[in-house]
Amino acid sequence: MNMTNEELPTRGGNAAAPGVPEMTPPEREAMERWLNVPVNPKIAEGQRAFLRDLPELVNSHYRQWVAYHGSRRRGFHKSKTALYIEWVKAGIPRDELLVTGIDRSRL
Repeated sequence: MNMTNEELPTRGGNAAAPGVPEMTPPEREAMERWLNVPVNPKIAEGQRAFLRDLPELVNSHYRQWVAYHGSRRRGFHKSKTALYIEWVKAGIPRDELLVTGIDRSRL
């Protein structure tokens, strides 16, 4: 989702959180860059696969982490960091690897 400058949240004025200082120009620039960065297609594909698989995963691997590279599920672990280490060592680029938690709140 891309936002225009007018749609970006600000601190102060009409802010969602009253009393929070106005966003500085460098903060705004960083947010704009972040919002306009395209999502890697492998991450988007992994997110779709995760949401498709989630009902099954909640029953079999509740409160664990799962790794996807594209639509391919790579593994499970109690540790998010362990999954990143395992699959990056196996040659999957970090920016193509989706590691996400399994819980019922996403159903």
